[in-house]
Amino acid sequence: MDTQPTAEIGAEAAPSIEDTLSKTFDAIQARDDEGAAEEAEGQDAGEVAAEGAAAEAATDTAAEEAAETTDTDSAESAGAAEQPLSPPERWSAEDKAKFAGLSREAQDIVLKREADVQRYLTQESQKLAEIKRNYEPLERHLGPRREAWALSGFDLDTGLQHLLALSDFAGRDKPGFIRWFAQQHGVDLGELSTGGGEQSQQPDPKLTALEQSVAQLNQREQQRQQQAEQQARQAVQTAVQEFAADTKAHPFYADVENEIAAILPGIRQQNPSASNKELLQMAYDKATWAHEPTRAKILANQERLKNLEAANAAKKAKAASLNVKTSGSSAGGKVARTIDETMEAAYDRAQARA
Repeated sequence: MDTQPTAEIGAEAAPSIEDTLSKTFDAIQARDDEGAAEEAEGQDAGEVAAEGAAAEAATDTAAEEAAETTDTDSAESAGAAEQPLSPPERWSAEDKAKFAGLSREAQDIVLKREADVQRYLTQESQKLAEIKRNYEPLERHLGPRREAWALSGFDLDTGLQHLLALSDFAGRDKPGFIRWFAQQHGVDLGELSTGGGEQSQQPDPKLTALEQSVAQLNQREQQRQQQAEQQARQAVQTAVQEFAADTKAHPFYADVENEIAAILPGIRQQNPSASNKELLQMAYDKATWAHEPTRAKILANQERLKNLEAANAAKKAKAASLNVKTSGSSAGGKVARTIDETMEAAYDRAQARA
C-alpha cells in the first residue's frame, strides 16, 4: 500500500491552461472574421458591434470556467492520490494486501458493501437484544423448573402448556380442580376438614380457609342446580297446563293423564332436543292408543265423523239436484217461474186490460 493509482485506467487527461487559451483565441478570431463578412454585406454597424461584444463576453466566460474546471479536476486527482482508501482495521493482513491491489472503483464498491453489511448486522443485533430483554423475565421463572419438568417427561414448551391448562381448569371449575388436585396428590379432603391425630386441636388456618372456600363453592353449585331444576319443572308444569286446557285438540287428556306421566320420561330421554309441547303430544298419542277404553272412544268418534261427513255429502248432492230441476228450462223454451212470480204477472196483465 505504498502507492495508490492517481487516476482510473483509461481516463481522458485534463486539458492544460495553454490549450484552453489557444482555443479561446481561435474562437475570438473566428468571431471577428464572421463579423467582417457580415459588415461587408451591408448589415448595421451597431448590431455587429453588439453581437461581437456579447460573443466575446461568452467566450471569456467559457474560458474562465474551463480553466476553473481544469484546476478543480487536477486538485481532486491530486487529493485522491494523497489520501488512499484504507480497509477496515479488523481485516487480516492478507485481506488488506488484496484490497490494496484493487482499482479505486473496486475499492469503493467493497467499502460500500462492507458498510451495508455492518448496518444490517447492527439492526439485527438490536432486534436480538430486544427479544432477549423480553425473554429474561420468563427465563427467571421458568429456568428453575426445567429440571423438574424434564424428570416428569416435559420439555419447556410442553410444561408451560400443561401449567396454563391447569390454570384454565382452576379458573373454570374451582370445585372440580380441588377434587382433581386432591386425587392426584392423595389428599383426603375429609381429613383436612376434621383434622387428625395430634394436630386436630390446632387446625391449620390455611386448610380451614380452603375448606370454607370449597364448602361455599359446593353450596353455590347446589343452589344453581336447584334453581335450574325448579325452572325446568315450572316450564314443564306450564306446558302441561296449556296442553290439558286445549280440550278441542286433546279431548281425552283427562282419561290418560296418568299414562302420560308414566311414559313421558322415556320419551324425553329418546328425544332430548324436543320441546315440552312436542314431548306431551307424542306421549298423548301413544297413551290414548295404548289405553283400550280411550282407543275405543277414538275409533267410535272417527266412525261417527265418517258417517256424518257421508251424510253431509249426500245432503249436498240432493240439494244440488233439486236446484238444477227448479232452475231448469220449461217446455217451449220458457223459463220456469215461481208461484209468486206467476201471480204477479197475471195481475199485471189484468190491470193492463182494464
